[in-house]
Amino acid sequence: MQNLFLTEDDTFEVNIYVAIDENKVIYCDKKREGVNFLIGDKELEIQKYSIVFKKPSFGDIVSITDTIMKNSNSETGQANPLSVKLNTMSFLLRDWDFTNNTNVKMPAIRENLEKLDPIIVACIGIQVDDFLVKDDSEEKSS
Repeated sequence: MQNLFLTEDDTFEVNIYVAIDENKVIYCDKKREGVNFLIGDKELEIQKYSIVFKKPSFGDIVSITDTIMKNSNSETGQANPLSVKLNTMSFLLRDWDFTNNTNVKMPAIRENLEKLDPIIVACIGIQVDDFLVKDDSEEKSS
């Protein structure tokens, strides 16, 4: 019998690869090869990071949507797309292996998500979007 109900233990993982050059320019991609392409001939350390998100249930999607609607512009009804991404990612975020400059693991919470470099958040967000909006052709090929 199939279980159709999602729990807090149902998660998906996103991996990113990051390199930072001497000018603090950040290179990020979902594949190591992508970062190698971006950095070209530069000899930079590439670090892999993992981020875990809860698979959203219908109730989770309703909660996320409620938050988005409450924070949307009351005159136009439009929501800020970056706010939508932040609300979605922070609601579903469960764990990560990011550390601070003294190598202490940082809690996977909204406040710390907001402190990440926008390049890192964009790199993660693209993969979260890819997971949440799978099209039928992807499902058929797996």
